Formats: sequence, structure tokens, C-alpha cells
Amino acid sequence: MLAIAQKKTQSRELMIPVEFKIADAQELPFTDQSMDVVTMAFGIRNVENPILVLKEIYRVLKPEGKAMILEFSLPSNFLLKVLDVVYLRSVVPLLGGLVSGNFAAYRYLNKTIEKFPYGERFCRMLEQVGLKDARAIPLFGGVASIYLAEKV
Repeated sequence: MLAIAQKKTQSRELMIPVEFKIADAQELPFTDQSMDVVTMAFGIRNVENPILVLKEIYRVLKPEGKAMILEFSLPSNFLLKVLDVVYLRSVVPLLGGLVSGNFAAYRYLNKTIEKFPYGERFCRMLEQVGLKDARAIPLFGGVASIYLAEKV
């Protein structure tokens, strides 16, 4: 799911009305430079063409607009990385499969996480499409990261 936030008012209120829409991230139904912020959580690693999605994000962002993407990653610490991979390959499929009855879905999860270009590689992809000041903020020892970038 891709969440698009667009300011509706310039008032000094603390709350800004936000409209959420579900759309194909590779073909956003919005005009060029119409969004202040575009966010995506745990989805970019599952699209067929991440560069196309990033180009769409760039296209709809206004100048000074922000892209914020939350995605799984792997820790940079070797020991944490090994533990995370073991957890993703064995514990998650077992527990997820027992709870949901769908073991295949949870075996798929680790494959998408392990092949995703996380960290600096993903930051370079953000900058490749024209976004600036791309940075990754690792969370929980690096098992997930928030990626931030701006359209200048």
C-alpha cells in the first residue's frame, strides 16, 4: 500500500488533513509535482520494478517534497545478520505457517528481504532517480530501515 499525503490547508492547526488512497505504485494516478510527502511501508521490495516506483514517487513529489520508505533490511553486524537470517529462514516460516496455515508465504518473506538492495545500495537507487540527500536509518539493529530523501 502506498500512502500519499497532501496538505489541504496552510493554517496553523497542529493536525493537517490527509487523504489516503490505494494505487498501483508503478503508475500513480496523480499529477506531476502534486504531493508534499510520499510514504511506502514494506512494499518496495515486492514490486517488479523498484526503479519505476521510485521514478513515480519523484514525479508526483513537489519540489522540497519528501520520500519516506520503511523496509526490511539485514543488520550490518555479522552476528546479528546471521541470527536474523536464521530467524527469517526457520522461525518465521514455522510460526507464521502455524498461525496462518500458509507456510509458503512466510518462506517467501526471507527471500525478498535477502535479495532487496538495502542500506547504501537502496540510497543510491533513490538518488539515481533524482532524489537528493538519501539516507538510511537502521531500526532494531538493522532488521528494518527508514529511507529518507528529498526532491530538490
